[in-house]
Amino acid sequence: MKFELDKQTQTDLEIFRDEKDHESIFKYFNRTKTLGGKEYLYKIMHNPFTDIGILKNRSKIISELSKSEFSMNDPAASGRGI
Repeated sequence: MKFELDKQTQTDLEIFRDEKDHESIFKYFNRTKTLGGKEYLYKIMHNPFTDIGILKNRSKIISELSKSEFSMNDPAASGRGI
């Protein structure tokens, strides 16, 4: 099950901001390197899940990825540096 945040809730929580110089929750968590990644992050923050199993699984995946030394900027990681 998921729900959609209405515009007023987004504004009150400052999840997304239109002005460039203002901080937002989205800006804080946006460490994406690609447009597709940024769009996906926006999508999952705009339509959050409420299913605890999905949330725990996503948390586990993010935790594992954050421990990884993989870098989008490392040519060897893509196989091009070999």
